[in-house]
Amino acid sequence: MYAEIKIGDTCIMVEENHEISNSCSPSLWIYVGDVKITYNKALKEGCKSVQVPTPMFGVDTVSKIVDRFGIIWLIATFNASS
Repeated sequence: MYAEIKIGDTCIMVEENHEISNSCSPSLWIYVGDVKITYNKALKEGCKSVQVPTPMFGVDTVSKIVDRFGIIWLIATFNASS
């Protein structure tokens, strides 16, 4: 199952994909200006790293963290020059 909703200039994507994750925890994918800065801030605030910022899909740099509520965050930066 997959859905997108656009609010202002923000696109929210919702997906149920058990091939990617066998977790029952919710996950959110967000795009930010600099994935490394956001990733490091999240760790300083107590989030746990699941994946360091890594080039993926040919155009994104993606990291993954888990917050104190168990929500999995995929934090990405679109690299237009890639």
